[in-house]
Amino acid sequence: MMDAHALLQRLSQRLSPLADAERAKAMSDYMRQQFPFLGIATPSRRQQAKAWWAELGRQPEEPQLLALAEQLWQRAEREYHYIAIDLLIRFAQRLTPAARPVLSYMLQQHSWWDSIDPLSSKVVGPLCLRWPQLQPTLDAWSTDDNLWLRRTALLHQLGFKQQTRADILFGYCEANLDHPDFFIRKGMAWALREYAYTNREAVVDWVLQHRHRLSALTLREMRLKLPVADGSPV
Repeated sequence: MMDAHALLQRLSQRLSPLADAERAKAMSDYMRQQFPFLGIATPSRRQQAKAWWAELGRQPEEPQLLALAEQLWQRAEREYHYIAIDLLIRFAQRLTPAARPVLSYMLQQHSWWDSIDPLSSKVVGPLCLRWPQLQPTLDAWSTDDNLWLRRTALLHQLGFKQQTRADILFGYCEANLDHPDFFIRKGMAWALREYAYTNREAVVDWVLQHRHRLSALTLREMRLKLPVADGSPV
C-alpha cells in the first residue's frame, strides 16, 4: 500500500487535467472567495475520487485514512477538501476516538458551511453514536469560542431520529440562544426542525418555553407552526 504522499501525487495527476480556470473563478465567487478552486464539476471530481479510492483497498487502516484526510486538508484548492470529507464519510465505520484530533483540525481550518455540515452530520455524529465517550468533547464544543465547533455540536445529531438525545439537543440550543452569529442561529433551526419530524411535541414545547429568546431567523427557519394562547397555530 502506497504512503499518503504517493497517493496524493496520484490523485493530483487525476485532477490536474480537469482543471478549468473559468469554472474555478465562478466556484470561488459562489463561496465568497473563501477558497481557491481547481474548477472541477462535482460529478467529475467524485468519479476521479472513486477510482482513486480503489487504490486504498476495501478496508484501509484508520491511521492511513486520517493521514490522507489531514494532508488533503492542507492543500489550498477546495476540491481536495471535498475529497477528504467524502473519504471519511465513505470509511466512517473505520474511525474511532483516535480521529478526534484530525477532525478538530479539519473543523477549525478552511471552515465554511460546505465543509462543516457534512463533517458534523456524517462523520462526527455517527462517530459519537458509536463511541458515546466522545460526548464530553461535543459538550465542550457547544460553547467553544470557535463558532464552527459550536455549529458542529448543534448539527451532529442530524439524522439520528429516534436515537436523538433530546436533552443534548435542547441543552446545546439553550447554550446558544444568545449567540449572534447567522450560522449558529440557522444551525439551531435546522437541528430543531429535523428533530421535529421525529418528536414534534417535544420541539414545540421547548420552543414555546424559549420563544422570547429565539431569534427571528431561527423561528422562521424552523418552519414550525406554533400554537398561541387560544390554541390556533401561527
